[in-house]
Amino acid sequence: MAGRKVLSKLRNLTRAWPLDTSRAKRDLGEHLQTVYTPKVFHYSDRALAPSSVPIIEAEVAALSDLSHNKFKRMFERKADTTFTGSVGSSWGFSQLSSEQQQKFGKGSFFERMAKNANSKQNSSQKKESV
Repeated sequence: MAGRKVLSKLRNLTRAWPLDTSRAKRDLGEHLQTVYTPKVFHYSDRALAPSSVPIIEAEVAALSDLSHNKFKRMFERKADTTFTGSVGSSWGFSQLSSEQQQKFGKGSFFERMAKNANSKQNSSQKKESV
């Protein structure tokens, strides 16, 4: 009986998880509903082993904590510097992508890193030849 109850909680939690359509194939809600849930509920028709109930209860608790931003509230920061926080809202998500940075003439992170490494290598070679 406890197995059915915990599976019901898990099903309700994954169904209520918000979907972000702008993050196709990278969204946790999409993954929960298309990959995770079918795998778990494929076996729900059969009786759950009593040893698997605490594992699923722990997953329900973890997903519930994530959905309620438990850790964000528990470990507050002076400024939210994540891309979904203050940095994302001030810069705009579109400007943070590599494609947008190339439009601004900045290049992607790895392009800038390679350019910087090449310039350092060239300057060290000039010093050796002098």
